[in-house]
Amino acid sequence: MDNKDYEYIQKEFKKQKEEGMKRIKFTKSLLDSLFNKYNSYSYTELYYDSETDEDDRNYKGENMTDEQWEEYKNNYDSRSFNNWWDPYEEGIWGFTNQRVKKLIIDELNTLKKYQYINSNDIRFYMNKTEEKVNIYFYGRDLEDLQCDYWFCFYKQKSNKCLICEKGSCWKHPRCGEKQNISK
Repeated sequence: MDNKDYEYIQKEFKKQKEEGMKRIKFTKSLLDSLFNKYNSYSYTELYYDSETDEDDRNYKGENMTDEQWEEYKNNYDSRSFNNWWDPYEEGIWGFTNQRVKKLIIDELNTLKKYQYINSNDIRFYMNKTEEKVNIYFYGRDLEDLQCDYWFCFYKQKSNKCLICEKGSCWKHPRCGEKQNISK
């Protein structure tokens, strides 16, 4: 990571309107405490292109000479522009909250190894409020990832079946009525 990466991190916080993000060392005990305190989860992967190609040249609609194109490519920084993102949350792509929780565990266990590549690189950041915890992972500069992650842990009231915990269940008594099971 270089100074430009830290600038991109600050720009990301500003864009997401996240104030008070603190550098953290991600641990299993932190993850366990988050899952014990919060009952709803979501995360987003923000992807970044690794390099420019002829499609970029055509998409811009610019009539560049070969020299201009080479100069553009040499000055292009793929870390500056997020070109697509994938959200993971209950209800998206048919995921349950438990499935999202498992995906988060898998992702964070994979990502935490990157905090040991260079001990000077700070890749995890966290912001904690009464309602939620946001964790940010900066990985757009990593050749094998080229993406950042936002993880959110929060409390949500539930109207799920008290017996099977499904959102809509008609086979158990009292499940046809919405019931608030959170305290």
